[in-house]
Amino acid sequence: MKKITVILFFLGVILIQVQVVMAQEVWVFGTKAQVFTQAYKIKNAWTIKHYLIDSGRGFEAKISKGLSANKQKAMQQIKQRFAKHKTQWVSDAKRAWQGAINAQSLNIEKVPAITFDKAKTLIYGVTNLSEALKIYKRETK
Repeated sequence: MKKITVILFFLGVILIQVQVVMAQEVWVFGTKAQVFTQAYKIKNAWTIKHYLIDSGRGFEAKISKGLSANKQKAMQQIKQRFAKHKTQWVSDAKRAWQGAINAQSLNIEKVPAITFDKAKTLIYGVTNLSEALKIYKRETK
Protein backbone atom coordinates (compact mmCIF):
# COMPACT_ATOMS: atom_id res chain seq x y z
CA MET A 1 0.00 0.00 0.00
CA LYS A 2 2.87 2.38 0.80
CA LYS A 3 4.43 1.70 -2.62
CA ILE A 4 1.19 2.61 -4.37
CA THR A 5 0.82 5.78 -2.30
CA VAL A 6 4.42 6.82 -3.02
CA ILE A 7 4.03 6.11 -6.74
CA LEU A 8 0.78 8.08 -6.87
CA PHE A 9 2.43 10.92 -4.97
CA PHE A 10 5.32 11.06 -7.45
CA LEU A 11 2.94 10.81 -10.40
CA GLY A 12 0.93 13.66 -8.92
CA VAL A 13 4.09 15.76 -8.56
CA ILE A 14 5.11 14.95 -12.14
CA LEU A 15 1.64 15.85 -13.45
CA ILE A 16 1.70 19.13 -11.55
CA GLN A 17 5.14 19.93 -12.98
CA VAL A 18 3.96 19.10 -16.51
CA GLN A 19 0.96 21.39 -16.09
CA VAL A 20 3.21 24.20 -14.88
CA VAL A 21 5.51 23.75 -17.87
CA MET A 22 2.56 23.71 -20.27
CA ALA A 23 1.14 26.87 -18.67
CA GLN A 24 4.41 28.68 -19.44
CA GLU A 25 4.29 28.12 -23.18
CA VAL A 26 3.67 30.75 -25.84
CA TRP A 27 2.82 29.75 -29.39
CA VAL A 28 3.43 32.44 -31.99
CA PHE A 29 1.82 32.12 -35.43
CA GLY A 30 2.78 34.24 -38.38
CA THR A 31 4.21 34.32 -41.86
CA LYS A 32 7.79 34.69 -43.03
CA ALA A 33 7.07 38.38 -43.64
CA GLN A 34 5.94 39.03 -40.05
CA VAL A 35 8.56 39.85 -37.45
CA PHE A 36 7.84 39.23 -33.78
CA THR A 37 9.73 41.48 -31.38
CA GLN A 38 10.65 41.65 -27.70
CA ALA A 39 10.99 37.87 -27.36
CA TYR A 40 14.13 38.34 -25.29
CA LYS A 41 12.05 40.02 -22.57
CA ILE A 42 9.91 36.95 -21.92
CA LYS A 43 12.01 33.98 -23.04
CA ASN A 44 13.50 33.35 -19.58
CA ALA A 45 10.05 32.76 -18.08
CA TRP A 46 8.26 31.34 -21.13
CA THR A 47 8.97 28.73 -23.76
CA ILE A 48 8.32 30.37 -27.13
CA LYS A 49 7.35 28.22 -30.10
CA HIS A 50 7.26 30.08 -33.40
CA TYR A 51 5.16 28.60 -36.19
CA LEU A 52 5.16 29.85 -39.76
CA ILE A 53 1.88 29.10 -41.47
CA ASP A 54 3.31 29.66 -44.94
CA SER A 55 6.33 27.33 -44.79
CA GLY A 56 4.49 24.75 -46.86
CA ARG A 57 4.72 27.01 -49.89
CA GLY A 58 8.50 26.90 -49.78
CA PHE A 59 8.41 23.11 -49.52
CA GLU A 60 6.06 22.89 -52.52
CA ALA A 61 8.32 25.18 -54.54
CA LYS A 62 11.35 23.08 -53.62
CA ILE A 63 9.87 19.75 -54.69
CA SER A 64 8.29 21.12 -57.86
CA LYS A 65 11.40 22.94 -59.10
CA GLY A 66 12.32 21.91 -62.63
CA LEU A 67 9.18 19.88 -63.34
CA SER A 68 8.04 19.55 -66.92
CA ALA A 69 5.23 21.79 -68.16
CA ASN A 70 3.61 18.63 -69.51
CA LYS A 71 1.26 17.38 -66.79
CA GLN A 72 1.88 13.67 -67.40
CA LYS A 73 5.66 14.10 -67.53
CA ALA A 74 5.53 16.18 -64.36
CA MET A 75 3.56 13.43 -62.59
CA GLN A 76 6.16 10.87 -63.64
CA GLN A 77 8.99 13.12 -62.47
CA ILE A 78 7.38 13.73 -59.09
CA LYS A 79 6.81 9.98 -58.59
CA GLN A 80 10.48 9.31 -59.36
CA ARG A 81 11.63 12.07 -57.03
CA PHE A 82 9.31 10.88 -54.27
CA ALA A 83 10.61 7.31 -54.57
CA LYS A 84 14.15 8.61 -54.23
CA HIS A 85 13.57 11.15 -51.42
CA LYS A 86 10.51 9.74 -49.62
CA THR A 87 11.87 9.71 -46.06
CA GLN A 88 13.36 13.18 -46.30
CA TRP A 89 10.31 14.65 -48.03
CA VAL A 90 7.89 13.25 -45.46
CA SER A 91 10.01 14.73 -42.68
CA ASP A 92 10.33 18.07 -44.50
CA ALA A 93 6.59 18.18 -45.24
CA LYS A 94 5.67 17.59 -41.60
CA ARG A 95 8.02 20.34 -40.48
CA ALA A 96 6.88 22.72 -43.22
CA TRP A 97 3.16 22.33 -42.58
CA GLN A 98 3.28 22.04 -38.76
CA GLY A 99 2.47 25.72 -38.23
CA ALA A 100 -0.58 25.61 -40.49
CA ILE A 101 -1.76 22.36 -38.90
CA ASN A 102 -1.39 23.74 -35.37
CA ALA A 103 -3.11 26.99 -36.34
CA GLN A 104 -6.04 25.11 -37.82
CA SER A 105 -6.34 22.80 -34.81
CA LEU A 106 -6.58 25.86 -32.55
CA ASN A 107 -9.11 27.56 -34.87
CA ILE A 108 -6.79 30.49 -35.47
CA GLU A 109 -8.48 32.65 -38.07
CA LYS A 110 -5.74 35.12 -38.97
CA VAL A 111 -2.14 36.01 -38.25
CA PRO A 112 -0.28 37.35 -36.46
CA ALA A 113 -1.63 35.39 -33.51
CA ILE A 114 -0.12 34.62 -30.13
CA THR A 115 -1.52 31.97 -27.81
CA PHE A 116 -0.90 31.45 -24.15
CA ASP A 117 -1.77 28.22 -22.37
CA LYS A 118 -2.41 26.31 -25.60
CA ALA A 119 -4.94 28.80 -26.96
CA LYS A 120 -6.90 29.37 -23.78
CA THR A 121 -5.90 32.96 -24.40
CA LEU A 122 -5.51 34.05 -28.01
CA ILE A 123 -4.30 37.48 -29.06
CA TYR A 124 -4.58 38.65 -32.67
CA GLY A 125 -2.71 41.46 -34.40
CA VAL A 126 0.16 41.86 -31.93
CA THR A 127 3.76 41.09 -32.87
CA ASN A 128 5.40 42.50 -29.75
CA LEU A 129 5.64 39.57 -27.34
CA SER A 130 6.17 41.78 -24.30
CA GLU A 131 2.96 43.66 -25.13
CA ALA A 132 1.11 40.38 -25.74
CA LEU A 133 2.20 39.16 -22.30
CA LYS A 134 0.79 42.34 -20.71
CA ILE A 135 -2.52 41.75 -22.50
CA TYR A 136 -2.51 38.11 -21.39
CA LYS A 137 -1.90 39.03 -17.75
CA ARG A 138 -4.62 41.68 -17.86
CA GLU A 139 -7.14 39.27 -19.43
CA THR A 140 -6.46 36.41 -17.03
CA LYS A 141 -6.68 38.33 -13.75
